Amino acid sequence: MPKLRGLFAVAIGLTAGTGLTACSDDPPAPLPADAELVQIASGGAELDAAVFNVGNPAAIVISHGATGRRDDFYAIADGFGAQGWFAVAYDGRSKHRADDLRATVAWVREQGAESVVLLGGSYGACISVTNAVAVDARAVIGLSTAPECGDDAVAAANDLDDIAAQFVVAKGDDGFVPTAEALADATGTEVMLADGDGHGSGITNDNPDVIADLVAFAEAVARPETAD
Repeated sequence: MPKLRGLFAVAIGLTAGTGLTACSDDPPAPLPADAELVQIASGGAELDAAVFNVGNPAAIVISHGATGRRDDFYAIADGFGAQGWFAVAYDGRSKHRADDLRATVAWVREQGAESVVLLGGSYGACISVTNAVAVDARAVIGLSTAPECGDDAVAAANDLDDIAAQFVVAKGDDGFVPTAEALADATGTEVMLADGDGHGSGITNDNPDVIADLVAFAEAVARPETAD
């Protein structure tokens, strides 16, 4: 499947605000009403994950940032779930992020997923981009991809080939715009540039309408005909 070049390259006006993801010590957010909590095995550990529509052929696996956790992305997961996607927001271990992503993708395939989209925020975007080929993802979405992994992510992005890509960053998220631009250049796409300074999931917290744009992108490039 060819990349969509600039189909969703839009500037989105967001309410100003930091939009930073929650620290792991904060009280967890309530599980969304339509989600269930499951445990996914990874390297002898059990990863907590909020899941929607288990078994749907169209799946999205959502990876949080370095200091975040799954509930930072509940709104995004809920938005995909409302459109029938098998959405999974999981807790990754700090020293085993790539292993945990791969284990989660393997689990969603065991449940019946045929087409998998990876979405990540900040460091979660890094591991999504760098593991997209290995897990045979159909598409990857990076929110505020961390510059610390910029070179590795750009190298991986050059090898995405038929894996569709969309990179999103807020104009005021200092230091993160150049990485998004480099990734977009590597994939022949354009950055989805947002007003404000929201970071990672904070982009969509500031303006929930962005979630619909992300769903529309995934629907266009990755939803199989067999999905409900």
